[in-house]
Amino acid sequence: MPHSNPSAAGNVQTVFDNRYEALIRLSPDALYVVQDGILMFINEAGARLLHAPSSDAMVGMPLSSIIHPDSLSHADQRIRHMLTTGEPSPSMEQRYLRCDGSVIDVEVCSAAFIFEGKPAIQVLARDITERRQVQQQLRSSAETQRALAEEATRARRSLQHEKKILEMIARDLPLSTILIEVCLIAEQVLHGGARCSILLLEEDGVHVRVAAAPSLPEAFNRAIGGMTIGPAAGSCGTAIYWNRQVVVEDTACDPLWDDYAALALSHDLHACWSTPVTSSSATAVGAFGVYYSAPRAPTADDLAFIGDITDLVGVAIQKNRVEKTLLDNEDRYRAVVNCLTEGILVQSREGTVMTCNPSAERILHAAPGTLIGIRHGTYFNRIFSADGLEVAGGDLPPEKVFRSGQPLLGLTMGIELRDGAKIWVSENVMPIRRPGETEVSAVLISFSDVTEVKEAQHRLRHMATHDSLTGLLNRAFLSEQLQHALAVATAGQRMALLFLDLDRFKNVNDTVGHEAGDVLLKTVALRLNRCLGPNDILARLGGDEFVILARLYDDASYLSSLSERILSAIREPFPMEDNEYYLGVSIGIGIYPQDGQDGATLLRCADAAMYFAKECGRNTYRFFTAELSERSQRRFTLEKNLRHALSSHQFCLHYQPKVDLRTGKITGA
Repeated sequence: MPHSNPSAAGNVQTVFDNRYEALIRLSPDALYVVQDGILMFINEAGARLLHAPSSDAMVGMPLSSIIHPDSLSHADQRIRHMLTTGEPSPSMEQRYLRCDGSVIDVEVCSAAFIFEGKPAIQVLARDITERRQVQQQLRSSAETQRALAEEATRARRSLQHEKKILEMIARDLPLSTILIEVCLIAEQVLHGGARCSILLLEEDGVHVRVAAAPSLPEAFNRAIGGMTIGPAAGSCGTAIYWNRQVVVEDTACDPLWDDYAALALSHDLHACWSTPVTSSSATAVGAFGVYYSAPRAPTADDLAFIGDITDLVGVAIQKNRVEKTLLDNEDRYRAVVNCLTEGILVQSREGTVMTCNPSAERILHAAPGTLIGIRHGTYFNRIFSADGLEVAGGDLPPEKVFRSGQPLLGLTMGIELRDGAKIWVSENVMPIRRPGETEVSAVLISFSDVTEVKEAQHRLRHMATHDSLTGLLNRAFLSEQLQHALAVATAGQRMALLFLDLDRFKNVNDTVGHEAGDVLLKTVALRLNRCLGPNDILARLGGDEFVILARLYDDASYLSSLSERILSAIREPFPMEDNEYYLGVSIGIGIYPQDGQDGATLLRCADAAMYFAKECGRNTYRFFTAELSERSQRRFTLEKNLRHALSSHQFCLHYQPKVDLRTGKITGA
């Protein structure tokens, strides 16, 4: 019982290319492929020839199962010779065994070729059982033998001609070249002065055009070009209209030629046989016509040959139309892709850029045509993730898709290009698989330039976290950083807040105005920044108040040293508008964890220490102490009580008049 091998059949179909599926299917002859003595492919004509239920049922069977024992040894010799020399084997006759056990005689042509990297044999077989029977019956007659020899020669020539046409189709020659060659071949085979033409139906489905007529008068071709098909439109127009063969032995007296007889006779065309050319859907797309200069009827051989060659014309036309449709679609899709503002890039598994659109070149700062064919990693220096971290080669989105087979959507990536520019893109990476395959063969990368959006987000983030005047961190972001530092602080880790308040800054605002004061604050920020250690953070709370978060220092002496640097930096004069201004700074220091274990407490302690520094003469620093805590608490309590007394109207206000002793008049209170 034969076993089918759909995988092998599918592979062969891939080798032959889907574009030639119709050619193989419509071929009247058996076509099969043998590799290592096994049938790897056979077309439906071959399955019918061998009385097999289907072509799939034959795939996987040993070649020896279909070759008669009388022919097996010779067939093995021919196969070895072809595989050894690479030369094709001339056509010869063999005996085959059908699936039902019956014996048939066939004529085969075979040649070696490479199939999936291994040598194989492709075979074209034609049933010659009837011819053999005739040969055997008439073997006694020399005259009959000569007739059979001529028939065999003609059949071989016909096969050679058909093979030539198939080769032209396979080589993708222009359709016009193929159709002209078909006409010339048919004229040679049919003899008797045959002149052939091929008409094709226009897209309107009503009119025809002359696609090939190398031996017909040019005036006749011009006259029938644009002819309308119909039930009495000569041989070709009628054949297309009814989608059936029309044989007119004498154009002078056939009613189908009433409207065209004068034209035909004026060019000495007295007979016309026409066969419709059909598409894969069996609809008429044209007609193959044979003209003679005298009335003539076709023989059975003539009609058989015309039928075979017309089938090949249909294959050529169908292939051309499919290719044209594919090219039109490709052009249309390319036009759409080229008009996209989104960049499109296709990368192979080997990392090569297979294709891209102009937007991809524009976004990646590449000259037109310079991306295709290069390695994916050669048009950029580095790739960054959305958080700004560099991405290693194996973790690039295309590599992930090749490994997982799953798409990656909505990625935000940074790209440092070869020219040094850094851009941000929003990209999707989609896997591409060939039909019937599960492995990803390429990836499609679509991306949009979001550099301006990313920069705007960065500016908004900076505005939300930084002081607009000095560029330092603002109160909100300092609080966020402080909370984070406290959350991850470990036992024994040192941390402190330094609260800074400028001394005599109000005098600057009152003297030269707020704009000059803003300039001075910027200068103060620059000087403070130069005083910081590597782990310190500086923020402006507002006005002339600043806070420093000191982290990971060795001991409290660092805080004293930092404070001294700050005092020294602020003590230097500030030149402004041809004047010099002198400021001071009072610094209060709160230390984690003894002074406070949360941000609010630490800040309050540092603030209290700062006020104590002001009380101590300004332009100095003080650490927070327990005594300051008590003073702070007393001041807080006093302030609270005073506010409560005011709101409760507990104060009684008395006025003491001021009297001018000379005049006795009250001058004030």
